[in-house]
Amino acid sequence: MPPYIPGVNAREVIRLLRRLNFSESEGGNHTVFRHQRLGLATFVPRHRGDVDPVTMGSILVQIGLTRAEFDEARRRRGRIPERFQE
Repeated sequence: MPPYIPGVNAREVIRLLRRLNFSESEGGNHTVFRHQRLGLATFVPRHRGDVDPVTMGSILVQIGLTRAEFDEARRRRGRIPERFQE
């Protein structure tokens, strides 16, 4: 079961994925993010309010990011894991 990660809004998730070098394409109420070099992809809902905690956990599983890496990377000047750097 994916981790339960409450209190993260879609704008913050989108900002983080951009920092991790994911490219985006929009479609409907979701944005698709892909990392070409690593072959990873995930969908981020663009709804008001926070992303569902279980959905947020699933996004982290899909992109291969641990909770600790997520917490570090979401800080304003947090460290980005090396595997995501170009």
